[in-house]
Amino acid sequence: MKEWIGSPSDTEKHLSSLGKDLEFSDITSKGDTWFFALSVGIVLGVTRMVLENVDSLSLNVGATLILNERAFLAFEVVGASLAGVLLVFGRTYITPHALLTFLAWTVIPFQGMLIRPDEWNTLEHAFVGNALIEGAILVAAACFVLENHGSENFGLSLGL
Repeated sequence: MKEWIGSPSDTEKHLSSLGKDLEFSDITSKGDTWFFALSVGIVLGVTRMVLENVDSLSLNVGATLILNERAFLAFEVVGASLAGVLLVFGRTYITPHALLTFLAWTVIPFQGMLIRPDEWNTLEHAFVGNALIEGAILVAAACFVLENHGSENFGLSLGL
């Protein structure tokens, strides 16, 4: 059986070393924890603000308001699912930290679309983009915390 399976690769060895439980005092003393908390907080706040202001961004048109709210909620689930698939099947190439960094930069053009929401259907594209990013950030943040801080203080670390 061992000959059939083979020996673990370097990536598999590295992944098996992740997820060690840390004490909360050790977690808060790490610099990357605070950078993670700040960047994820800003990106989630910006994307959540889009949903909270859907009525004014939809230019007070009832049908557009309902469409944008439903699209945001649906594509938030799609973004979470896509992030999960990327992190599972592309694990040798994509880390949660890299995905979080990519998503933090990707939110900028979608926010820029909200400057002129009445042109070229940019409002719908901005809602979909922000929803995809929010869903993906939530999944990538949970994976980041689990891999870097362990599962013992998962709730405290993710809530930080």
